Amino acid sequence: MFGLNRKTLLAIAINAIAFTPVMAAADIQQENTPACINHTVATWGVPRELLLAVHKIEGGKPGIIARNKTSYDMGPMQFNSVTVASLAKYGVTEAHMTYSECASFYVAGWMLANSARKFGDWLLAVDAY
Repeated sequence: MFGLNRKTLLAIAINAIAFTPVMAAADIQQENTPACINHTVATWGVPRELLLAVHKIEGGKPGIIARNKTSYDMGPMQFNSVTVASLAKYGVTEAHMTYSECASFYVAGWMLANSARKFGDWLLAVDAY
């Protein structure tokens, strides 16, 4: 699309979401999560059932933070703080991953699709997640 690679498209998409550092509960409720999941599936080619299974296993919700010994997991897809820090170069922030189901599903889909391409297998992609 217009000569842009997938990493650049990810950065543009995340920045277009336009979240404030602390999102209000009303902002979270206004997200259309089913539409976001559809967009993620269409954009990255990740199987819907796989994306939903990862979400169920992770057990996260917007605003949830689970502390570990040296880091913490955040939001709907329970992204680790170390992972989120490595995604900052694409415009991904802790606020996105903690409070936005749409951003969380989108980035999870991107990560799963990249791992599936790397390993040639969706189950190995889930293992890498």
